Amino acid sequence: MSGGPALRFIPLSELVASAPDEPDWIWDGYVARGAITLLAGRPKVGKSTLAFALMDAMDSGRPFCGRRVHEARIVLLSEERATTLAEKARVLGAAERIECLMHHTAYDVEWLHVVRAAAERVGSRGLLIVDTLADFASLPADSENAAGAVQTALRPLQEIAGQGCAVLLVAHQRKAAGDHGEAVRGSNALTASVDVVLELERASALGPEGRVIKADSRYAGTPRELVVIRGQDGYEARGELSAALADAERERIIALLGELGDSTGETLAEALGVTKPTIQRRLNALLTAGRVTRRGTGAKGDPYVWARCDAPTGDPPGRIESAQAIQGDAAFDAMQHGAAVVSNGHETRATDAIPSRVTDPMGRALFDVIQGGDPMRPHGPIA
Repeated sequence: MSGGPALRFIPLSELVASAPDEPDWIWDGYVARGAITLLAGRPKVGKSTLAFALMDAMDSGRPFCGRRVHEARIVLLSEERATTLAEKARVLGAAERIECLMHHTAYDVEWLHVVRAAAERVGSRGLLIVDTLADFASLPADSENAAGAVQTALRPLQEIAGQGCAVLLVAHQRKAAGDHGEAVRGSNALTASVDVVLELERASALGPEGRVIKADSRYAGTPRELVVIRGQDGYEARGELSAALADAERERIIALLGELGDSTGETLAEALGVTKPTIQRRLNALLTAGRVTRRGTGAKGDPYVWARCDAPTGDPPGRIESAQAIQGDAAFDAMQHGAAVVSNGHETRATDAIPSRVTDPMGRALFDVIQGGDPMRPHGPIA
């Protein structure tokens, strides 16, 4: 067959040899040159706010959400009008490398021409942000659910991504809940055609500004989950959701102990609405970190009673000093097994660490028994 356009077939081995191990990230793990990223979320969850903060970080080259970014020229295609757009843009400072095209100024321009013109503005190593794809590509509700219409709208974006441009699309989630990757509004052709799918959702347990970014990606370098908190100084990364929730619960325990005073684990679990095993794990972590103390044996009729380390106490002699909260069960077990004890991030051997932390005669005698010493010898004060 002849007479048609020339096609360039490439050996797969050549393609593999020439491809980098990781894409050319401009927001590490999430947005890359030569790739299309989709950012979806429910209305008013903060998609555009996140996009503006990302642009600000890229304009200055500083990290964003705890991850590296690289300076890049940016064109924003926005559905918003000047007043609301300016409100968000105030975070951008000078923003010399960022340009904007508002949708209402380009109603009569073909979508393919808009994309190619934007790509010329940013160059082959820049970033094009489309907020939202449905508006700019003229995808009404019926077309947004049609795979053919969505694929047609994506072709110009795939063209410029193939030339090295980075593309970030902003889209809405459905009103009804769905599994991750399936909650994006419209045809599944959209999520199937992009390289990275990000869904921005509220993390209510972390406060009104808590958000979690969930991701599906073709790249191994994309985090599956990242919790961020938006504050006055930007977005602070808190790691995975489970770890962030555990941190938040520990801080709530500290605050609650300040309000209630000394409390049992059962009281704290009921007040926080968590299970007893969960409250015990959180309290043990706080004990190890030296942020709480406890008294009691933990036996029936004598439960552990927990207190903040900075709380004033009138405890009888023999109680472990608050600064030595690590001397609890973990330290006792460590002494028996010669294990390491971690206190405030520093690791020491129990046989070295415990003598300087035991301040009462009974505790010192117990240590001597474990170490094979004479529990009857007198002891002076420990420095």
